[in-house]
Amino acid sequence: MSLRNRIIAAVRSLMLQAVLRHEESRARGSLASALSLMDYQLDHLMSLASDWAVWDETYDFMTTLDPVYTKQNLSVGTFSNLKLSLMAFVNEAVISSTIANMT
Repeated sequence: MSLRNRIIAAVRSLMLQAVLRHEESRARGSLASALSLMDYQLDHLMSLASDWAVWDETYDFMTTLDPVYTKQNLSVGTFSNLKLSLMAFVNEAVISSTIANMT
């Protein structure tokens, strides 16, 4: 192998390593951002669930499944304000779920 080809091979190898390190660094940054966003979303959902869980009306709904509760509390406006598209009421099984049609 000529000196020229060796130099090209060495430069190519060094450049490839640099590109791979850069891509790995960017991927780690993107992953950290995604995990941070998921943590924020989970905290928000836990806060909402805690708020709704302590309401007497919600507790009663879990035992009675009274449709008046859903009409009064699960409007499109509720979903829009809370930035949700699905709400499920769960104990050992899914008691009720509502999906908002936001279109």
